[in-house]
Amino acid sequence: MLGIYLFALAAAPSAAAANVGIVLFTLAFFWQGRSLCPLLTEPVVLLGLLFAAFVTIHSLFWYLHAPDSDYASMVLRSAGDWIKLLFFIPFAWWLSSRPQEIGRILFIAAVGLALGFLHKINWPVLDQGFLHRQFTAYLQPLAMGLYAGVAVLGLLTCRSPLLRRWRAGPRRWLAVFGYLTLVAVLVELLILSYSRTAWLCFAAGLILLALRYVFLSQREHALRNWQMGLLAGLVLFSLLVVNLDDLRDRMNAEVPVIEQIIEGQFSEDARGSIAVRLHGWQFALESWQQRPWFGWGAGTSHLLIPASGLPQLRVGNLWLAHFHNTYLELLFQFGAVGTLLFLLLLIALVVGAIRSRRATHLSSVRDGCACLYPLLLVAGVCTAAWVLADHRATNHDWRFFWMLLAGSAFALHLSASARAVGTAHGAHSATVAQRDSARPLPSDRVKARRAE
Repeated sequence: MLGIYLFALAAAPSAAAANVGIVLFTLAFFWQGRSLCPLLTEPVVLLGLLFAAFVTIHSLFWYLHAPDSDYASMVLRSAGDWIKLLFFIPFAWWLSSRPQEIGRILFIAAVGLALGFLHKINWPVLDQGFLHRQFTAYLQPLAMGLYAGVAVLGLLTCRSPLLRRWRAGPRRWLAVFGYLTLVAVLVELLILSYSRTAWLCFAAGLILLALRYVFLSQREHALRNWQMGLLAGLVLFSLLVVNLDDLRDRMNAEVPVIEQIIEGQFSEDARGSIAVRLHGWQFALESWQQRPWFGWGAGTSHLLIPASGLPQLRVGNLWLAHFHNTYLELLFQFGAVGTLLFLLLLIALVVGAIRSRRATHLSSVRDGCACLYPLLLVAGVCTAAWVLADHRATNHDWRFFWMLLAGSAFALHLSASARAVGTAHGAHSATVAQRDSARPLPSDRVKARRAE
């Protein structure tokens, strides 16, 4: 588990240390040998291997038929990045044997994200303007906003298990102070990302959590830990009020473009964050229609966007690096076939998590894992919405984020499956023992004959 903990803590602040953790737990994973064979019956693993095989064959084809060396090298490099997403499988396998550790691992990742932010701040020159500028000294700002928002939602969802250990006394107040400080730091990180997409996804996640909280309160006729939820909400509200002007200015910046779209007057001359995304999406769909089944090759949008020469795909003096939409990137790079394989992998992950929730309701409560299901639900919804407006799937920070979420969901499924097999085996053993106990022993039969 050393590699797991190292990866979780370093996922945000240090890619090198996180990769060391990945190497450690992946080598230990393959060292298990034949004990890994049951994984080959899991739909998630089979679909993951099928997607990896497709990407490999697809990229080899494009490498051999690439128009130039830049195209060939881009295809191979991006193909490797897509295949690396499957590292969530060994991560999940290790966690599945200790499901009670999943929440702790995610909490450590949130702490690492906050510590990395505090470390990157240039404290000697810190001034009031710091709170009114996009923070670019850490992760890519748009992705940073998503990670921080999901972390805050996770802390709000799992506040009860986090603070359950300290019920009273000075340690309780120290734990509350640390919890609220962590929430405040991550909310400020979300705000300083200046990502409208991340803000909207976070707001949607908050609404989803509130609706679920009200619904469960009506069902259970109780509000659990409402004091801590109210206190965390007050911290969140205070930070939003302090940064209200910046939030309003950032959201109003794209109003003219939105009005043009609503009025049907959107043209190629339109500029802005939303406008350039729409231009890119239009180009992606038109290009995909030329190769609908197998696409243009891994990572090739980075090359074909500037090759198009379309001025509406430029932001100042720079070309778009990608289409700012992961779904369109999948279609453009791998066509309908590759996109379908990846979506089937996502569906298998979701279905497995839902089944594990139904199968282990009581045991998950005892293990402190009950909050992980709503956490993963909200995180999944926010992420699915965020990738509509951006693309980071082949970057290391997104790969680490994906491993934490997908690995946790798959670990819960593997743990539930192992418990189900154990329960079935135990029930079968009990039935056999009961049947054997009811059957008369040979000595008893002999005594009965003599009595006759």
